[in-house]
Amino acid sequence: MLSEALGKAAEILDREVADLDLGEPRFGDARYAPVPFDPARFRPIEGPGAKGSMAFVDGGNLEVLHAPDFSVQLVRVATVIYRDGERVPVREVPQTVEFLCVARAFPREGEIFYSAELLPVGKGAGPFLPDPEWLVLSSRDERLAQGPFRVDISAVGTCARRFSEWLVLAGVTKKELRPGDIAVRDGTLQTAVRNESSPAARAFQAALDGGATLCALAKTSALFTSTGLSLLAAVGKLAREAGAPGRWYYHPLVVNEHPEHRAEIFACRLHPSARHLFRFEILRDQARSMGGERLAGVFGALARNSSDLSFPGYPFGLVDADAMARLGRGEAEPLKAILASALAGRGSWERLRLHLGASDAHDVLDRI
Repeated sequence: MLSEALGKAAEILDREVADLDLGEPRFGDARYAPVPFDPARFRPIEGPGAKGSMAFVDGGNLEVLHAPDFSVQLVRVATVIYRDGERVPVREVPQTVEFLCVARAFPREGEIFYSAELLPVGKGAGPFLPDPEWLVLSSRDERLAQGPFRVDISAVGTCARRFSEWLVLAGVTKKELRPGDIAVRDGTLQTAVRNESSPAARAFQAALDGGATLCALAKTSALFTSTGLSLLAAVGKLAREAGAPGRWYYHPLVVNEHPEHRAEIFACRLHPSARHLFRFEILRDQARSMGGERLAGVFGALARNSSDLSFPGYPFGLVDADAMARLGRGEAEPLKAILASALAGRGSWERLRLHLGASDAHDVLDRI
């Protein structure tokens, strides 16, 4: 019986997860030096925080057609800006950047590689499209591959989105923000895939040149402690034991010298009623030169933007950006129909359907 199995699952979780000791932070890379937990490292978030603007950037992508050897995806990157708690227009860059990523496979030196052409949708998207050379990827790329398997060609669209997010962030930071303002990226400041350091460097430099603080907030974290406890769960447990205030940030968790992760890493709770803790990052060059007052101002402004009762403790600027960038599955079918019609007009649809038939059985099962 399923109910009996679920009951046993609850028993296992109660026994194995609930009472783990804190342990110490673990990062699994010698370029991160974990710092032992200390209740004295909690800092209260007080006051309204820094005045000025906060920009939030997030992206989404939707696959329209997929075959083992080609993929067509719609990519959308959105920006929203808040000033003194009110949303204000984005004036110097597009509110949303949209483009099609048409990826294909090709042979090179006995191996399969992927490349892509990017087609802007709407006005103003061009400057925020990644360089196509960044998207030439080996199907055996160890940063993207899972075990011995080839990288799925869909990964090219994901990389295109990530790269465009950095370019939009650079444009927003340079053109929309002033010294002392704050830019927040959904995710982290780590460059995880090949060639990502090129667009990321533009965002980092724009922040350093213009004086806006570049940050990132991650909805999820896969970090652990030495006992196998989730790192954020461990910080939350330490906060309860230490009687930390309702809103706080914790630092340092680690001394990070990773050259591809130029971030100072924090944990934070942004609302007294928040059920979630978050990993928060500030560009390392900026964070290490900040005084305590400026740092408190960043977290105060972030907490002020995290008071919506629909999700207390999570910035509603990121909620807005996510909603604007999100591409629902239902949007794929009309786009697929338009593309199929255009291909049929060229006499190509039936030929390409043979390629699609190699990978679309899951779509058929999903509709049954």
